Amino acid sequence: MHSIIVRYSEIGIKGKNRHLFENRLVQNIRAHLKPFGKSNVNRRWGRLEIHSDASKEDLTEVLAKIPGIANFSHVVFSPLSLNDIEATAKEIVGKVVNEFRETAVTFRVTAKRANKDFFMISTEIEATIGAALQDAFPQLKVQLTDPMLEVGIEIWEKQGVVYTEKTRGIGGLPVDDRERVVSLISGGIDSPVASWMIMKRGCRVIYLYFHSFPFIGEQTKEKVTDLVKHLSVYQPESRLYIAPFAEIQKAIKMQTPEKLRTILYRRFMNLIANQIAKKERARAIVTGDALSQVASQTLTNLNCTSENSAFPVLRPLIGMDKIEIMALSRMIGTYPISIQDFPDCCTVFQPANPATKAYLPDVLEAEESMEDRNRLVDEAVEGCEIYNYYCHENRLNI
Repeated sequence: MHSIIVRYSEIGIKGKNRHLFENRLVQNIRAHLKPFGKSNVNRRWGRLEIHSDASKEDLTEVLAKIPGIANFSHVVFSPLSLNDIEATAKEIVGKVVNEFRETAVTFRVTAKRANKDFFMISTEIEATIGAALQDAFPQLKVQLTDPMLEVGIEIWEKQGVVYTEKTRGIGGLPVDDRERVVSLISGGIDSPVASWMIMKRGCRVIYLYFHSFPFIGEQTKEKVTDLVKHLSVYQPESRLYIAPFAEIQKAIKMQTPEKLRTILYRRFMNLIANQIAKKERARAIVTGDALSQVASQTLTNLNCTSENSAFPVLRPLIGMDKIEIMALSRMIGTYPISIQDFPDCCTVFQPANPATKAYLPDVLEAEESMEDRNRLVDEAVEGCEIYNYYCHENRLNI
């Protein structure tokens, strides 16, 4: 079995509720590792300890995508004696040093002593192990700042831990099924990033896509399902609702002023999202809005579009520019899917001159003048297609 220790950061400041977050992270890791055979995941003080039948490569790929993990290390455990820890360090470092082609390899030893009863303090452990490694491997040269190799030593209650690498996780908080949100996802760049960011804050994301068939082809629907599959590796279980939206758009086109169409589209999206949120016991709605990026995202228009929501509307990207959002999209791997050139529903009957500062009473008057608006919303909710995705079914190299 491979052994790993997982470190977290933000969870460590949660005080009396810390164990709740730790337990949630343990459950999520178990769910992500379930397809790989036997895995034991246990809590330690400030750490999680994993022993798994999964390969080193699979473990690294999976753990790097689980919200709540700050970083992790593949480790070797040793008996709690200096001689055993030294022997383990020599064995591990010997394998690593051989991978360097340089004649001189800079290194340092970093020790952490959780067990305060151990007879040496951290600096003494570092000096002793460091000297022993230099004796065994003459090409090692001490360099405390930015060395080529860092040897980590941890002194636990009943064992020592040795490692030579730390793999960065995505940080944040573990996804909690009790903290659900409904995220309005399109085929664009922004909404998948917003979904990922809110997942990183510990929320389970339920996705809602509005499909304007026959005005929009099936390629866009397939593109969105690909995005959700891709994002599903970040949380144990994902659900996608695909709501039919063409009838609502036709009604808005026929019965309301052209300049208000986009705002009215988004108000109807909110009404549908609110019903899905009630059904899913969600606590908020998430959108990919970035302030003033397009006409519908001015402060005035954002107020108009979310005024009818019974749930808080969260906008993780609100202060970001497009370059920052694109960089995150590339990092999480959704960018190549998002830039596929298929239109989304908001391009249907798009006004030539959309209102940039809509007057809310005018918006409400236009909406109230529409015939059967409640029926249109109910039919869209009832007509939703629902798809479920699980983290282990869509593992991708992101």
